[in-house]
Amino acid sequence: MEHIFPQGKDTILRAFTDSVEEAVVPPLEVSHIVHYDEQFPKRGRSQKYRLTLLDHFTAQPIADELHDKNDPDTIKKFLGRHLDPNTVTFVVTDLYPSYSGVLEDFFGENLIHQFCLLHLNKRIVNDSCNCSLQVCKIFDLQFPQKNNLSTGINKIPAIKHLL
Repeated sequence: MEHIFPQGKDTILRAFTDSVEEAVVPPLEVSHIVHYDEQFPKRGRSQKYRLTLLDHFTAQPIADELHDKNDPDTIKKFLGRHLDPNTVTFVVTDLYPSYSGVLEDFFGENLIHQFCLLHLNKRIVNDSCNCSLQVCKIFDLQFPQKNNLSTGINKIPAIKHLL
């Protein structure tokens, strides 16, 4: 068992930088990197759902459609019209909990799913989060209401000495 010795933040940063420089990242064989998003515009008194697929490299829309529902079957049909489930696809979504299941059902083994880092950062800094993601539950335990990352980070004994 190795002992953990107190170290300054410069020492930790140097060790981290060295480990990152030595890391070997295998090339990713992906035919598509797409972003999936939903918006909820209202047309008159009726609620509509705008489903959008964006190409990562060109930032151009692959598909943009209005639907009456945004249930899993509608999402799968939308994906089926515009993406091939037999090719490896990297999909970036916001933090909506049902996306993972829908995408796994559609792509199977050909899916690489990533949550949007912008949404994740917003969720971490946000004072109140009501989602069911495990990372947010842990964050809420560590940082109660009315705290954010900058004020609450000093309350975690494991990392307080690193600051």
